Amino acid sequence: MTEEHPEPTRISPGTNNTATVFLSSVFSPDEKYLLAGTNTGHIVVWDIESIMVPHSQHKPLCKWKANKAYIYALSFCGSSLLSGGDDCINIWNWDSLVISEFQLPITPTASLSPPLPQNGNFGFGVGAFNYPPEINALSVDVKNNIVYAAVGDSKAYAWELNSGTCVGVFEGHTEYLHTIKVDPANSRLYTGSEDATVRIWDLRTKKTEFVLDSWKANAISGEAGPGEKSKEWISALDVNSNSNWLACGGSTGAHIWYLSYLKYCTYIPTPFAVQALMFQDDGVVVAGNSPNISQWTLDGQLRSQGRIGPSTVYSLSSLAKYPSVIVAAGTQVTVSYSISQSPIFLSIDSLDDK
Repeated sequence: MTEEHPEPTRISPGTNNTATVFLSSVFSPDEKYLLAGTNTGHIVVWDIESIMVPHSQHKPLCKWKANKAYIYALSFCGSSLLSGGDDCINIWNWDSLVISEFQLPITPTASLSPPLPQNGNFGFGVGAFNYPPEINALSVDVKNNIVYAAVGDSKAYAWELNSGTCVGVFEGHTEYLHTIKVDPANSRLYTGSEDATVRIWDLRTKKTEFVLDSWKANAISGEAGPGEKSKEWISALDVNSNSNWLACGGSTGAHIWYLSYLKYCTYIPTPFAVQALMFQDDGVVVAGNSPNISQWTLDGQLRSQGRIGPSTVYSLSSLAKYPSVIVAAGTQVTVSYSISQSPIFLSIDSLDDK
């Protein structure tokens, strides 16, 4: 009997969502600020030092309208803050924002959009099937000043930030892209899609090197399969700091691959769709359509778990200087000093737009 798993909570421009939902999060390069992107197109900023003070109000420094609608991705490339949403990637001079103490006017220095399709088979407006398509995830090559984007038209794109030139298009997935990770040291790019695969690309040729099909590999390994492949998708992935391990997750749990041999190693079952995951302390932290968060060893043993707060988590972040701290962004933004401890809830009350 096939195990039933819940459909993920999906937010679309046509949905009447009145509550603020946080779809993305990132720390500033100096780790002094936490930023989150919302379903209303706002960026909210908190000061890290105030967050770390117990029993304080944890109110943000500011928020401003950064994109027309949903901000699915936030990233930094040097002093450039990047916000990816339904409309485009907007670029902000972060140093100038900090120096000005986030005073008006807060305007982007540039914007990036995928090239206009040549076949003419598109409409204009927000959404995956219109132009411009949704920017769902970002990953940056800081040394070469290049941003990579997972996009709703089933392709990944690369832009050189100094010139704003599109320097790469990665075609091969058959469905919507949700997640992306660049590994410049090994000239690789990783993308995850609703076609239920992770593709590994050669950055030099822009061609697919390998296709990782976790559900097919899991069935071949003789383990209990998580469901029919036709119902699966990939919504999150991460690669560890040594580029030896890849974790990906989506409709029914998480999967771990050993990249040195392209070997499928572990299936992590979850009773919810996985929306976010990351490597931490030689393990994998997994979250999604549940207020619970868990950390697993690479061989699939549960190390710790706890209630992180939001009913759905779309983004996980951690701090290098506080490695046990986990920020979960979703229906709320919470900070936990460890998975097993009660989280701190961050507020956005009584804050006017910039």
